[in-house]
Amino acid sequence: MKIGVDMGHTVSGPDYGSVGILKESECTREIGKHLKNFLSSLGHEVIDCTVDTANSVAESLAKRVDIANANNLDLYISIHLNSGGGQGVETYIVSYGGKAAEFADKVQNKLAGLGYVNRGIKVANLYVLKYTTAPAILAECGFVDSKEDSHRYNAYNIAKAIAEGVTGQQVVDEKKYYVVTNYLSAAWEGYAGIDINSILNTNFIGTKVYLRNDAKGIWIETEYMDYNKAVELKEKLGTLFFSIKED
Repeated sequence: MKIGVDMGHTVSGPDYGSVGILKESECTREIGKHLKNFLSSLGHEVIDCTVDTANSVAESLAKRVDIANANNLDLYISIHLNSGGGQGVETYIVSYGGKAAEFADKVQNKLAGLGYVNRGIKVANLYVLKYTTAPAILAECGFVDSKEDSHRYNAYNIAKAIAEGVTGQQVVDEKKYYVVTNYLSAAWEGYAGIDINSILNTNFIGTKVYLRNDAKGIWIETEYMDYNKAVELKEKLGTLFFSIKED
C-alpha cells in the first residue's frame, strides 16, 4: 500500500498542538517517526504528509490534504493526541462504511489493547478526513492532560499498534537500540572525580555499559537493548539521560 502519514499540527505558530503533561506536536512526531519506519519495514510506501510550519491553521490543513491528494494514496493516517480532561484513545472517520471504517476499527482495537480507555470510533466532519480523496483516519492517541494516559504514553508502542492495525502484519523490529547519558558530573563541588560506582549501582545493575569520553568530559553508553527497555532506562535515569540511539 501507499500510505500517507501526517504527524498532526505544526511545531510552532497558530497550529501548534495541545500542551499538558505532554506536548502534542512533539508526541505526534515521535509516533510518526516510528510509524514511518515500521510501515517501510513491512514493505509499504510511505508518503510524509506532515507540515511543520504554516501561517494559519487553514493553511496547515490545506497543505496536508494537498500532499495526500497529489500522491494517490491507499490510506491517509493523521496522528494526534487529545486534550480537555478526558482519558483514552479514539479514532475518527468522516462516515461509517467503506475502507476508512475498516482501517479505523482495526487501529482502534490495537490502540485500546495497549491499556487505554477505549473511546471507540467517532464520526466527525474534520477537514483532513473530508477533503482527502483516499480513505482517511485520524487517531487520537491519548490525552496530553491525563496523568494516566501520560504515564502510559509510549510512542514506539503506539506506532507499532497503528502499523499492525492498518496492515494486518506483525512488526518485527530488527534495529539495535542503546542509551546514552549526559556528561557525568563530579562527585561533589570542587572535586574533579566521578563516583562511578554510585552511578552504576543506582542505574545500571544488570546492564553492560561503556565509558566514553571527549574533550568535554565522560559519558556512558549501554549495550544494545530493545526499545522498550531503553525507554524504561530513560525514565530511571532522569536528568542523567541524554538520548536513545539506534543502529
